[in-house]
Amino acid sequence: MSCGTVESSHRSSARKGFTLVELLVVIGIIALLISILMPSLSKARIQAQTIACAANLRTISQAHIMYQGDNKGWNLSLITTSSDTSLNRWFKVLRNRNYLKASGAFLCPSDPDAAFSEQQISYGMNSTFLGNSQNRLDSQSPPTKVSIARKRGGTTTITFTESVPDSTHPGFTGRNMAGRVNPTALYLLPGDTLPGGSMLYTYPVGLKHKNRANATFLDGHVETLSRDDFRKMDKVWQTLNYYGWRAYKPGTTNTIPGYFNFNQCDSIN
Repeated sequence: MSCGTVESSHRSSARKGFTLVELLVVIGIIALLISILMPSLSKARIQAQTIACAANLRTISQAHIMYQGDNKGWNLSLITTSSDTSLNRWFKVLRNRNYLKASGAFLCPSDPDAAFSEQQISYGMNSTFLGNSQNRLDSQSPPTKVSIARKRGGTTTITFTESVPDSTHPGFTGRNMAGRVNPTALYLLPGDTLPGGSMLYTYPVGLKHKNRANATFLDGHVETLSRDDFRKMDKVWQTLNYYGWRAYKPGTTNTIPGYFNFNQCDSIN
């Protein structure tokens, strides 16, 4: 082999690699592409989680409608008459009676702490509207029937929405009621300042999708609502079953977290 052939072979071998400058250029281009794509990928992920969450609530709503049909038009209450807590919470009733077979439908994909339990369930019932218990002598929110709940715009009232697990705040320790939301003392998290101390009877709405949350209504449809939407009491919380049937006056807006004013209500008994 001649010297010229060997030298040519060495040059050819050298050209197969990258110089340091070329490697840095490639790395810079990759980093730039990642920085451009990451916001879009993050937005797409959040949107996908919001859609999956809405599908969960739609499934829960359809299960509730089937429950109504099997129980002479009565709405599902927060707690049934059974003293067995493994059975008597609304979400356990739906699953254990086979209205919903999978526990995953009760867990929001945006909620990393979600679990099928009284402490960590992702969705809460508006039991002020549907009923706190199946005891018809309940002093605050006895069970309701669909026919009554439809009265005065009840079909556009929230039945289920995203709630806040007990692990969210130390004050919720021992509450064991993540499956409830309460419009008569409305808090929206994150954002609102909580009262502090022990909050065993505080049941906020969880805004888990960039300051928005999904909600299902008595007629079965699902919407993604903003913080301002949840504050429009006469629009989404319109009919209340709290010490008798009442409804918020038109244009009523809740501006003070946790505050409930009967003067803003009309009696519809």
